[in-house]
Amino acid sequence: MDLKEKNRLLETRPMAKPQRFFLLVFVTLLPIALTSNVWVNVFHSGRVRASDGSAHYAITQIYDQTIFPATFGWTQAYFGGMPFPNFYPPLFQWTVSLLHHSGIFSFDAAFKLVVALPLWLMPAAIWLLARKLSGKNENVALLAAFGSHLLLLVPQLQPLFFGLSYLSTLAVGLYTQPLGFLLMIVWYVVYLEAHKRYWRFALSGTLLALTVLGNFFSAITAALLILATLAWDAYHYFKATKGESRREAGRELLAHAFSPVLAAGLASFWLVPMISEYSYLVTRPITISLRQYITPALWCWYALAAVGMVYWLRKPVRAMWPFVFTCVALALSIVFAQTVAPRWFPFQSYRFLATLNFLLAVPVGYGGLGAINALVALMKKRRSRPQPAAVEDSLPQGKRKFARLAITASVVLLLIGAVGLTKPSPYLFAFYNKQNNERID
Repeated sequence: MDLKEKNRLLETRPMAKPQRFFLLVFVTLLPIALTSNVWVNVFHSGRVRASDGSAHYAITQIYDQTIFPATFGWTQAYFGGMPFPNFYPPLFQWTVSLLHHSGIFSFDAAFKLVVALPLWLMPAAIWLLARKLSGKNENVALLAAFGSHLLLLVPQLQPLFFGLSYLSTLAVGLYTQPLGFLLMIVWYVVYLEAHKRYWRFALSGTLLALTVLGNFFSAITAALLILATLAWDAYHYFKATKGESRREAGRELLAHAFSPVLAAGLASFWLVPMISEYSYLVTRPITISLRQYITPALWCWYALAAVGMVYWLRKPVRAMWPFVFTCVALALSIVFAQTVAPRWFPFQSYRFLATLNFLLAVPVGYGGLGAINALVALMKKRRSRPQPAAVEDSLPQGKRKFARLAITASVVLLLIGAVGLTKPSPYLFAFYNKQNNERID
């Protein structure tokens, strides 16, 4: 198969809006359906039992009962009393309290909904990101979303303490990271086109402010994406010839430069007091060797992402390069934290590794598409005689490829999910039974 044929296989026609909508619903609901027993247990159980989750639950309850709707307050708990939320991104607590005080949800229901909703929407966000970065390639977006399913559900791909997966969010209680990550993905998709419409510029600044208020790890990753995008925009601006192309490059550079300024202004009511009052970093260094957590399954994930990068380079889009540079920067910073940084350095590299793994779902989508296309081409080449027409042959060529891709990925994922559900679930120990509430009180 020559290069022209390989490039043709990577292309896809734009999908109709109804078809795209139902596909988005499918990739969103499939992991929820595979873990329905988990979610039934979450919403019918009692209080939080997870290790980190207990602290999140307690401080959110204190904020809800004694501080909300004030922006800042004081809690008599923890170290004899302390200001809150001066030291920790407060969006999670604000959202839970807002839902609770609306009168629609109980506190427990509001808390669990804010925990669950970002996890439910994460495959859709990865689909949206992959579609944008691949130049609206529907097949790449679909495979990237399926890749995010595996990261969410398979512990061998996202070990216990990494974050963002079902296991680390529910069993360990890393509750705020999925919310920040979801906001970061949606922000970046809007940010790439912030120069095209005024409302996109305003929405980009708002989403970035919410990302900063949502989670430290997502905010730092967003900062890397901004720096990479601005560097790439500056390169295109100075490379562009005089005329309309240079003016367009200038508008893009200015929009991408001032959108973070708008976000900083919107979040300054929390950023300024937080920065001015910080006399030390409120965290603790956790130095664990990632070697014991990089499983064979994760090495396969990285290998497929590397193959996908090669396929991606055959037909790159402009937004690809800042994204790739950010992934490389994250990988290098993780290596730095594991090899060069002193033991007291509070980087928590494994939390950034979770972010990197999910971002790599985009090149993994390319790698999966390349592998499927290579397999299909090999099967066609080995045919010695014409085969009877299959049912899918009645469809147009583009729809046949899409149907084949969707069916293959669905069967594989369903098999993995079926195997996983036959084992005892650690999620069942993430919350107390309601019968224990009185004993806890």
